[in-house]
Amino acid sequence: MLPLLLVVATAHAWTVKTNSKGDELHWDWNPVPFVVNPDGPANLDRDRVLEVVEEAAAQWDDVPDADFAFEYRGESDLDSIDYEDSINLVYFEDDWELSRSLLAVTYVWSIDDGQIVSFDMAINARDYDWTTEGDPERNDLMNSLVHEFGHALGLDHSQDAEATMYGTTHPGELVKRDLEYDDEEGVRYLYSAVGPYGEAPRVCAVAPGAGSGEAALAFLALGLIGFRRRSDSRDEPTARRAA
Repeated sequence: MLPLLLVVATAHAWTVKTNSKGDELHWDWNPVPFVVNPDGPANLDRDRVLEVVEEAAAQWDDVPDADFAFEYRGESDLDSIDYEDSINLVYFEDDWELSRSLLAVTYVWSIDDGQIVSFDMAINARDYDWTTEGDPERNDLMNSLVHEFGHALGLDHSQDAEATMYGTTHPGELVKRDLEYDDEEGVRYLYSAVGPYGEAPRVCAVAPGAGSGEAALAFLALGLIGFRRRSDSRDEPTARRAA
């Protein structure tokens, strides 16, 4: 008689971003640098904005058994998305041309094998009032940006309603400021020594949903055109948006 094998499947709610070919998005270097343009809504203090953005990125730096970190590199006066500048930027967008339903958008470019090469994060300063102090009537900046940085490192939305990467939010919500176990498991999958990429553009958006002031955190898809072919054999980066 053949021996019986017991297979135990562990369910998880986190998911990983993939490109159009099914390759998982991930960084191949560490830490990932970024700069911040803190010029935003008049009610926000510039120094406090810098602190909040740095704190939001840092939530992903200390996940146990994961080798990944963002690195704050200071202020910038840049105010638009641009892959060719080779700068990972976080900034407020006053001239918002996307849907007014979107709170923020993170553009993440990757090459064909899924390696992320750049990201820019735009915050909707035209249609929304932001708070850095947890005002219950406004959208909390850190709450949204921790989620956005999760997409910048390669994670998709989670089905765990308590997770930072869960796909909805609302004014006054603070729960996404701190990572849950499900978020950490996703990072460990991508960047631990036993994970697929630990040994070594896509676009995320925050979008208000219908009713009760609830907002959906969406990830949108977009094609990147107009880039010149590099001199090497690697494909040019592409950005995608997926809801």
